[in-house]
Amino acid sequence: MDYHKDYLKFYEEYLKRYEELAIKEIIKGKKMGLSFLTTRDAINALFRDIRHKVNSDLKNLNLNQALEKFYEYTTFYNPICALEKTINDQLFNFYEEYKNNKCTSYPDFLNLLAKYYVADYITTQIYNTNIFNEEILYDSDLNKYTLKIKLDPINNLRAYQDNLRQKYNLSLNQDLSIESTLAVIQWKERISKFNHEEKIILISTYIKVQKDVQRPELLKLIMITGGIFDLSVLNGNYTNEKFYKIILEGIDYFEANQSDILSDIIAKLIPFKMERISKALKRKLATMNNGSKLQ
Repeated sequence: MDYHKDYLKFYEEYLKRYEELAIKEIIKGKKMGLSFLTTRDAINALFRDIRHKVNSDLKNLNLNQALEKFYEYTTFYNPICALEKTINDQLFNFYEEYKNNKCTSYPDFLNLLAKYYVADYITTQIYNTNIFNEEILYDSDLNKYTLKIKLDPINNLRAYQDNLRQKYNLSLNQDLSIESTLAVIQWKERISKFNHEEKIILISTYIKVQKDVQRPELLKLIMITGGIFDLSVLNGNYTNEKFYKIILEGIDYFEANQSDILSDIIAKLIPFKMERISKALKRKLATMNNGSKLQ
């Protein structure tokens, strides 16, 4: 089975399409006289709506756990072959077990996943770029603006394999000598998946349960949220700023797609084994879902 090739084809197609969409929104924001930060938030909202639609589609197919399972399954393997083995084996078995009669085919299901992960990846990349350099370019010469999006090395097997083979001169059977190097690459890529807002929500959650969090879990949180910077904290009127409000309110700050945001964070935390913080997020998600059922 070569289903992973279908996924890669879908992924690359969406990457090209959504990169063009993001640049179009950047040009639109510039012409409207919006600041870079305002435009960036508008792009984030656009791609969040795309992810929300995919989540709804997956729920309609009885495959609402697919995103969480995808993250979980990829942690079982060496990063070089993680995508191929996950899609062709365990994720396929998950699909066969839980799909309902609304499902058309496994490739169509993979198309949904690729759509979700590209939207998520572009949002993360936009928030993780050097904000000062990006803003200067945005304000100066828009004609030279190009969105600095690269193929996600975990989700794009071909690019990842080629990169590793060239960098370390190895084959699939010659990776044990650089095991620690591969581990560093894999963990850095997992951390890079958390966008700015998700990191703030994690800090907010920690503040609420910090008495129960052991030092190893705190250290993992520091690694995930390290490098976060928000100028509003340094302003005199910081209590009215977005960063502080998310710290204070957590997921309740967001008016829409709260369940999807929490589900994304919970899925991304799986390989980190952060028990207390994950449990707090799951408890909040369960409360929200139960509340929506009663309405």
